[in-house]
Amino acid sequence: NASTDNTKQLIENFQNQYKNITYFRQSQNMGADMNYLKVIEIAHGNYCWFLGSDDTVLPTSISKIIKEIANKTAEIFSLSSIICNITLKKTFKLNKSLKDSTYTNSFECIKNIGTNFGYISSIVIKKSLWMIYANDKKFIGSAYLHVYIIFSILQNFNIKVKFIAQPYVCYRAGNDSFLSSFGRYKRVKFDIVGYNDIASYVFGEKSKELIEINRVTVRYHVFNHILIAILAKTATIGYRIKVFILCLKYYYKYIFFWTKVLPLLVTPYFILNTVRFIYRKTLKNNEQ
Repeated sequence: NASTDNTKQLIENFQNQYKNITYFRQSQNMGADMNYLKVIEIAHGNYCWFLGSDDTVLPTSISKIIKEIANKTAEIFSLSSIICNITLKKTFKLNKSLKDSTYTNSFECIKNIGTNFGYISSIVIKKSLWMIYANDKKFIGSAYLHVYIIFSILQNFNIKVKFIAQPYVCYRAGNDSFLSSFGRYKRVKFDIVGYNDIASYVFGEKSKELIEINRVTVRYHVFNHILIAILAKTATIGYRIKVFILCLKYYYKYIFFWTKVLPLLVTPYFILNTVRFIYRKTLKNNEQ
């Protein structure tokens, strides 16, 4: 995507060793969505695994997913991951309460793992299915075009989606490339508007899938975005007001917004930081 560093030289060095590497450089930065479309377009395999530029694959993960594909267990795979810090030191596992599950019903899939599709490195998908919607540019610019395509497949095709509980990927937190371009408010807006508008368009404004995707989004994604912003001391009064207004528009019917998100929005940094300190010194140590 038009990298200005030494990416080209680095890849050429790898190509000398591994002849099956395909490299393509955009003439200008086309944004995340157009980049997603391009990498699938030039991929040679029947299945494609997206990988974020700052994430890493855990040992044996590739051989394991190839085995899943060979056994035809699903057309789309949603992978669990481990959250790492900026140096890739493991901190905690995402989706730790879930077990391996296969879904053929769009509602059950959305209810249990819907927002996991937003994490680009967790997706392995059959290319032929992806290409059906590759020319549909409706959600270009949302940074969630991949979610739109997967939701469209779920809605219109009788396929199997398998969630794999064993972590296959390390997700590097604290290195969100969208923050540098859009800031923390627009980052949380991506999730709120993106998930809502895509689910509403694909499944319908009154669909149970939309209700579930919004419930999970506000409960986990929005809450964590706000929590991180407060602890990073970037949650200004202006930020809090704008997030409140946005959440009120989309989540006023959701109890979690009123009981968890709203109290968090009005919590000062020093109180939250004190609670975190106490938790780390007492409860967290006891859990370990």
